[in-house]
Amino acid sequence: MTNALQHRDDRRAVGLRARISLLFAFGALVVSVVLAGVTLVLARGQLVENREESAAVMAVSNAVRLNNQLTPDTTFEDLPTIVDSLTSLEGSQSLVRLREEWLLPPELGRGDLPGVLAARVEAGEPGQLRAIVGGRPQVVIGLPLPAFDAAYFEIVDLEDVNDTLGSIRIILLSTGAATTLLGAAIGAWASRRALLPLRRG
Repeated sequence: MTNALQHRDDRRAVGLRARISLLFAFGALVVSVVLAGVTLVLARGQLVENREESAAVMAVSNAVRLNNQLTPDTTFEDLPTIVDSLTSLEGSQSLVRLREEWLLPPELGRGDLPGVLAARVEAGEPGQLRAIVGGRPQVVIGLPLPAFDAAYFEIVDLEDVNDTLGSIRIILLSTGAATTLLGAAIGAWASRRALLPLRRG
């Protein structure tokens, strides 16, 4: 009878230890998920903001340089040489309108420019927005050059931001799994410590 009671107590202790370990593991998992979510949101915001700021600075610099190199006698045939001399970010493309003609990269057309931004620039105001261009997330910047009846647009790819976020996501998932396992291990250790007096009794 005594052995049966002892066996039943042992089974209860094992079950309680398992529940405590699972509770610690679940708590660690919840904390990991919350921290990972917050980290991804903050990281994405910071990365996109930095990319957009760099793109805006480069676009303004290029527009100023283009404006300085244009003259009333500049023809459309002169544009490729001028545009090739401009500085560009990795993954960026330039579109230039000179009077009625457009200098376009091979894979993009005028229709790829967001209509709202194009209309704003044609009205003489600079603008910037995020948009899907060519099936990819991009930041598009447009600047009017009214002295020469021209406009400069720069499209900068944001796909590298998603690639960076993908790497961060993998790291966070690995860290979360390790944290969950650590929580389970701590729970197992804590449950053994907590139930030790009962086993001795």
